Amino acid sequence: MRPRLAAQCLRNLERYEGAGAGEEGATLAPLATATLTSLRGFDDDAFRAHVHDLFPRLVALIAAEGAPPELRRALSDLFLHRVGAMLV
Repeated sequence: MRPRLAAQCLRNLERYEGAGAGEEGATLAPLATATLTSLRGFDDDAFRAHVHDLFPRLVALIAAEGAPPELRRALSDLFLHRVGAMLV
């Protein structure tokens, strides 16, 4: 289940990234936010197993124009609790 869920999360983030700052991006922002929240809920082993594929998408979201505050908060939370935890 986790590999399929991780693959779907990756696709969701790619869709948001490809949508840009327009109307489509605004429509997909809640999906991207929910995806980030889901990734935060992965256990340590599952997150580590997929971080290599997810990290470039997460970094791209940092620079995403027009990202709503909810998405930015979810991204910050994910970096703080998942990525940061791997570094310390």
